[in-house]
Amino acid sequence: MGSMHQWRHARRIAPTATGCTLTDDLRFEPRWATPVVAWCVRRLFTHRHAVLRKRLGALPTGAASR
Repeated sequence: MGSMHQWRHARRIAPTATGCTLTDDLRFEPRWATPVVAWCVRRLFTHRHAVLRKRLGALPTGAASR
């Protein structure tokens, strides 16, 4: 990530009664255009999680999510 001063990404996958919970923890510091880069990174991970939910299945109706 040459465009970042700092980029740390930790992913946790924890089992639940109905499958698992995936949590991405991102810490980054862009070299320029911080609001634009932050928006793009947020959209990227929102899309990534939507694709995973579609491929692997979403929580059943009424199930708690984080």
